[in-house]
Order: sequence, then structure tokens, then C-alpha cells
Amino acid sequence: ELTKQVNDQFAKVKALLEDYQDPNAPGGYVIYTAELRESDAAKLSRAIQSLQEPLSTIAEKVATAQ
Repeated sequence: ELTKQVNDQFAKVKALLEDYQDPNAPGGYVIYTAELRESDAAKLSRAIQSLQEPLSTIAEKVATAQ
């Protein structure tokens, strides 16, 4: 369950980032400009934050494993 949740969230983030790919740009992605930040920062933050809970759960399980 947890592994599937993390894999699903990573897939969503990866799919979202595909919109920003640019093979002609340095690093292969569009430059993160002020305009891009203003229009997309909230969307990108939500996608990354969706990973926070399941990843912290994994970290907790690892830290408390005996």
C-alpha cells in the first residue's frame, strides 16, 4: 500500500515535470523564471508535498525498525 502510494505520487510528479522539458535548454528543462514561478509554483509545490507524508512514513518505519 505505502509503496504503491509513493510510486503513484512519483509518477504524478514525473508526468507534471514532463510539461517543463525542453531539450534545447540547459539541463533539459525550461528555466525557472519569475513568470513561471508566479504561474506554476503552487501547482509544483502541491505535487512535491504530496510525497511528503508517504516518504516521512517510510523514514519513520526505517528509523524505528528493529
